[in-house]
Amino acid sequence: MKYLNARSSQRFIAFLIDYFLISLFVSFILSLIPLYNQSADTVLEYYKSFLEGTVTDDFNELTNILKHAGIVLGLKLLLEIPVYILYLVVLPYFWDKQTLGRWAMHLRVVAKNEGKAKLSNLLLRELVGGLLLLNVFSSSIVIPVLFWYFSSATGRSLADMIGGTRLIDDRFINQDFLEDEEEKDYVDASFTEIKEEPKEEPAEEDTEYKVF
Repeated sequence: MKYLNARSSQRFIAFLIDYFLISLFVSFILSLIPLYNQSADTVLEYYKSFLEGTVTDDFNELTNILKHAGIVLGLKLLLEIPVYILYLVVLPYFWDKQTLGRWAMHLRVVAKNEGKAKLSNLLLRELVGGLLLLNVFSSSIVIPVLFWYFSSATGRSLADMIGGTRLIDDRFINQDFLEDEEEKDYVDASFTEIKEEPKEEPAEEDTEYKVF
């Protein structure tokens, strides 16, 4: 069985859809929590004062702002992490390895060496490769560049390499054009060893394809 690797553009659009849905849901729930709203307003007012240059050197005021900032961050993470796990790990595990974004872009997660991704693959891919790297190092341009480079050059993103997975386009499973020797970016679902494509026309019985 042959699969077509997901394109970088497909990955990006699916990511934007999923990130928007997660952010929208988390923001809605947080807006219903009075403590979060009060703390967020306090931090925002302090930030405005800082931009206007009217911030005082009062130590108690600074301590109070740090307290409210901690509340905002703590409540956000307390809600965001479970939602992240449910949406990107639990949902795909029971729904054909897809999220709404991946479903819209016809993408599915499969294991690198097996036909189906295990729960452990999804946990590593999304929590370590996604949540940890993208959120913790979101201020660095290096991580997004690495994600783009690996997905473009190898057909697998940095998160895929960490999770032992790959993202495929499920519209083209076993399509005849995958046998075209000019076609690139496809893999054999048996994930056999990498093998260079022959320059001459392959025989009909050949079943090995180059992995990109």
